[in-house]
Amino acid sequence: MLGHSMNLGDSFKVRKAVRWVTQPLRRLDQLGKTSFALKAQREELKRQRDEARRQRDEARQQRDAFRAQRDDLKHQRDDARQQRDGARDQRMRAREHARWLEAKREELLSRRAARVAVQDRHLALPKRHFRIGDSIEAFFGEEGLESGRILEVGGKDYPYRERFSGFDYTHLDIEKTAEDVLVGDITGCPHIPDASFDAIISVDVFEHIDRPWLAAEEIMRLLKPGGLTYHSTIFSWRYHPVPIDFWRFTPDALRFLFDALEHVDSGFDDLERRRNIFGMGSSRIEPDAFGGWRENWRVFYAGRKPAAGEKQD
Repeated sequence: MLGHSMNLGDSFKVRKAVRWVTQPLRRLDQLGKTSFALKAQREELKRQRDEARRQRDEARQQRDAFRAQRDDLKHQRDDARQQRDGARDQRMRAREHARWLEAKREELLSRRAARVAVQDRHLALPKRHFRIGDSIEAFFGEEGLESGRILEVGGKDYPYRERFSGFDYTHLDIEKTAEDVLVGDITGCPHIPDASFDAIISVDVFEHIDRPWLAAEEIMRLLKPGGLTYHSTIFSWRYHPVPIDFWRFTPDALRFLFDALEHVDSGFDDLERRRNIFGMGSSRIEPDAFGGWRENWRVFYAGRKPAAGEKQD
């Protein structure tokens, strides 16, 4: 009995000793497991933290990409607005240019019509020799000359003779152009006596006379006292040698040439000023963008030789 009891006591002690030894070991094992779990949890937290950081970085990248896309869209919008405004400005400028072109076209058409009207103004008037003939007739009528001897110096086809059928009408030319032509040079014709004519006229002649001052002296010599003279020549005209073309005159120049006469009237005739003249033959003008010759001015002089004993005004 006692041996058995001792065995039991020893066994209890052994178990107690074993517990005392194994209990710390179990605690250590438990602590190891806990530590391992904490380590695993820490690793998981670290992984989650890294994943959160990665997601945060991705979110930042997405945010930056969104901002860049937003800025790009904003720039595209601004560019589109600029293009729209530029297109609107271009359209407005195009409309203004079209209106300007239309106004310019209307202006050019108006100018062209005005130029043609001025250019062709003489067509609505009597022909030049009729106008000049009317002026000569009016001059003779105002001065009371109704008959007598008339000398016409030069003159192509002599269109004024029929107007003065009641006069003794004579033509003077440098060559025999017709049976009733008196041949002579108006710069010196001693074969014609002094004071032979009641009136002396010329049209488109003085520009072809080489020494017009001598012609004026001869005309004044050939006029009777109280006689009349009328001359129509040019101030500005194209070159037209028939057979020569020497001079252009002003009213002042004609008054100076006939200074011994009483000046009745003189002036310019610009009715054909913008007439488009090209000429013929070797003197033809090659037209440019403005046409041919467009500055055509005529000039005239009307005077009277003082009667015997009459003083010149």
